[in-house]
Amino acid sequence: MSNKFKLLLIDLLHVDGGSLEDDISSVNLALSEDYKTKYIKFSANSGFLITLKLYIDVFIFCPTKVIFLSSRVNQLFIFIPLRLFCKCYFIYHFMPSHRYTFHSYALPFLAIFYKIGVYSKGVSNILSKILGYAPDILPSRIIDADASLDKLHKKLFCKHVNLMVPGVRPGVRNAIDLPTILTKINNLGIEVDTVYIQCKGEPPEYIFSGNGPNIKIFDYIELSDYLKIFSESLFIVIDFDRSYEVRASGVILDALNNGNIVITSDHPIVFDYGYPNTIVTNLDNIDVIIEKIKNSKKNNEMIVGHNFKDFKKLWNIYLN
Repeated sequence: MSNKFKLLLIDLLHVDGGSLEDDISSVNLALSEDYKTKYIKFSANSGFLITLKLYIDVFIFCPTKVIFLSSRVNQLFIFIPLRLFCKCYFIYHFMPSHRYTFHSYALPFLAIFYKIGVYSKGVSNILSKILGYAPDILPSRIIDADASLDKLHKKLFCKHVNLMVPGVRPGVRNAIDLPTILTKINNLGIEVDTVYIQCKGEPPEYIFSGNGPNIKIFDYIELSDYLKIFSESLFIVIDFDRSYEVRASGVILDALNNGNIVITSDHPIVFDYGYPNTIVTNLDNIDVIIEKIKNSKKNNEMIVGHNFKDFKKLWNIYLN
């Protein structure tokens, strides 16, 4: 019989193929070495039946610790009684601007019963003003930086490369100035063959002088196809909307693991990833970063992320 303590991982806002799936897989993988883990998930529109179902699951599994890896803040009030039986934790992902007043009152109360963790330094800074202390900053994804750098080296020496613009939609990520970006990349001696643009609604129109790249527009695709585009692309171009609240970025984390250079601007989200002096950089600095990558045989801080060992260590500190 296993002597491991039991740890229940709960996802109350599950979306098939969403970025949280990879995050939760990383957490489960790292913590299953020290805990007997169980993962349960509910979709965001499951309704009130999840309350009863979750309480039943908790009492059957009898965990020592429970982590809400995703949830609405108001849902956490319903599960405060769990604190009578086990230690409770939850991950706070971002502060919604339209719910700031409610959250600023709710979080200090919830912190009496739950230990709060975050995936972003920016979110920790926001909560420190509300709670009076900075919550633990946890990695959400295991990053194999050396493997990613190897992928980058191979892509940089290809004659033709691809570029991807993920998830363009109002209030989140803006359309980009593709002609200017391609001109800069071409001036570095790199030819972009295909541009993939993921967007909802009317796709952007671009005018090129001379022959332009092959542009492929798509909306929803299967996760395997989505990651295939990452693996085949050298550049990922992101322009976060200024109204988009600070949080960890699943798109950037995908790029960190797939050997991509992220071209972006100085939104608060990107500073968690070493912007602009890592592979998460801006157009003005792109030539410097490419030169550093070509001359780097090891990661050398070009890719900011936590490997399995560090990931596991930080999560175990949080859970103690």
